[in-house]
Amino acid sequence: MIDQLYHSLTDKVHQALKELPNERPEQIDEKSHLDFVTDFDLKINGVVSALIETYFPDDFIISEETWSGTEVIKANTIWVVDPLDGTSNFVSSLPFHACSIARIVDGDVDFGLVIDLVHNDVFFAQRGHGAFLNNALIKPTLSPASFLGVSTGFIKESSSLLADLTEQVKFRLLGAQSLHLCYVACGRLRGAVNLESKIWDDIAGALIVTEAGGLYTSLHKIDLGKVEQWGEFGLAAGLALTDRNDRLQSDILRVLE
Repeated sequence: MIDQLYHSLTDKVHQALKELPNERPEQIDEKSHLDFVTDFDLKINGVVSALIETYFPDDFIISEETWSGTEVIKANTIWVVDPLDGTSNFVSSLPFHACSIARIVDGDVDFGLVIDLVHNDVFFAQRGHGAFLNNALIKPTLSPASFLGVSTGFIKESSSLLADLTEQVKFRLLGAQSLHLCYVACGRLRGAVNLESKIWDDIAGALIVTEAGGLYTSLHKIDLGKVEQWGEFGLAAGLALTDRNDRLQSDILRVLE
């Protein structure tokens, strides 16, 4: 049974984001090469942060758009917000982006929420209480298509060896890691690997995957709930599989050696 406060926050965030006009951004800034932030990111960040403060006024909030990478955080309860995962898709009018939110309690990821802002899917999970899609318990069913969600960094790093994996999977690069992970959780993707994903990309989806019975591991070997392990750049580099015993894990790791 999901905690009622989490349920209420999920409903409020979902409703608030549905009411925001999903229009082309008025302002687009390039934070780094091909990495963008828009006025819509900041608008979502403000809405979500205000709702979190309403329900959990004593908690600390970290956002992709405000985290410096150098601040020392001593709070026991921390929210991690990625207001718009898939911003590059959004600025290009590609319909695949999401809002990702997670709560850390005493060093463990306790709650994760990913809202697909295009298809209106709401994925959420609480530690020890299962994972849900639109309030229905996720019971993963693997697609016979055997898709592996990948990132640009994975293709670049492994380009000469990718043929080794094509016997088992077809590659999909959809451009929003949080949704890649949620798709793994419910079996739409067999797996996902992203060498450049950050903490805020992975943290909610990782909990959703594991609570659905799947596997998530950080290729940087960090515990996502331990802020002191994040480092200056917050790299997670996540690998996830619907079936935690899938031999694809060893094959992917071999490609990355």
